Amino acid sequence: MKILVTGGTGFVGSHCVAALTAAGHEVRVLARTPAKVAPALAALGAPFVEIVSGDVTRSDDVRSALAGCDAVLHAANVYTLDPRRRDEMFHTNVTSTEQVLELAAAAGCDPIVHVSSSVVLYPARDPIPAEAPLGAKPAPGYVASKHAAERIARAHQDRGRPVVTTYPGSVWGAHDPAAGDMVHLLHGFLGNRFAFRLGKRVGLPVADVDWVARAHAALFVPGLGPRRVTMTGHYVPWRSIFAALRALTGRRLPMILPTPAPLALATGRLASALQRILPWRLPFSYENVWIMHRSAPTDDRIAHALVGPPPPFEQTVAAAVQWALDARHLPARWGGRLAPALPPG
Repeated sequence: MKILVTGGTGFVGSHCVAALTAAGHEVRVLARTPAKVAPALAALGAPFVEIVSGDVTRSDDVRSALAGCDAVLHAANVYTLDPRRRDEMFHTNVTSTEQVLELAAAAGCDPIVHVSSSVVLYPARDPIPAEAPLGAKPAPGYVASKHAAERIARAHQDRGRPVVTTYPGSVWGAHDPAAGDMVHLLHGFLGNRFAFRLGKRVGLPVADVDWVARAHAALFVPGLGPRRVTMTGHYVPWRSIFAALRALTGRRLPMILPTPAPLALATGRLASALQRILPWRLPFSYENVWIMHRSAPTDDRIAHALVGPPPPFEQTVAAAVQWALDARHLPARWGGRLAPALPPG
C-alpha cells in the first residue's frame, strides 16, 4: 500500500514509518519541516521515503499530500503536559484530526489510522476495553485536546468510515527525535525530583515504542471497517518504576514524601498555576498527577494478536535510559552503572 504518514518526525510517528517500510509499504511523509525527516529515520535505519512539505492543519496541504495514497496514518500530535502550550496543542491535535480524517475519507483511503491516546479512556474499571466510552475530561490541556480529537474520530466511525483508532499508553524507548516528555519524565525520576511515595495502585501504562510501531503497521489491511485498538503495554505501579530504575543504575532514588491522592492532585494544581508564569519547565504538572491517579490497565488482546506481547517493561526502560544517556539528554552522573565511559584524557 502507499501510505501517507503525518507526524513522521515525532517519536511514535518516526518509529511507525520504520515499521511500515519494513513491512513492505510505500510511505509518504507530510512534514512542516522536511529537513527533520531524514535524521529522524536515519537513527532507526529506515530507508528513504517520499517527503511532502506542508502543514497538517491546512486543508490544501493535506489534500495535496493524499493524492495517490491508499491509506493514512495520522500520528501528528503535540504531546506535552506543559500547560503553557495549551493553545498549540488544541490547534494541532484537533484541527489536524478534522482535516486529515475528513479529507482521507473523501479520498477513499482505507484504513485511516488515527493515533489517539489511552488518556481519553480514563478513569475506567480495568482492564479497559478498546470499545470503552470516553472518560472524564480534566482541566484544559493535553488530555482535553485528545478528547476533542477523539470525538471527531468516533463521529467518523459512527458513519461507518474505515477509521481505526489506537490508544497507546506512555510510550518509552530509544530514539525520540524531539527528546520530548519521556525524557522529561526521566529527568524527574533520575534527577530525584519525584521523591513522592504514592499509593500502591498509582502508576503508568508504559508501552514500548517499537512494539507500538509494529502494532500500527499490522493494522494496514483494507476492508475491515472502523475499529479501536488499545496498546498500552504494561501497567507499571509508581513504586515498580523506581525499583526498575534503581536496578538499572544502582542508585538509591529514594521515595521519602508520603503523598496521598488529594495532596498529590493539589500539588499538581499548584505546579500548573506556577508553570504559567515561570519561564522554566517544572518537573510535573496537574495533568501528570491526574493521569497517574486515573490510569488503569487496558485489554490489549487485539494488539497481542497482531504482533504478540510487548517486551518486558525492564527492557523498554533500559533502552530508554541508555539512549537518553548516550545522546546526552541526561547527565552522565544520573546513569550510575549505565553512565557512558568518559573519553581518555
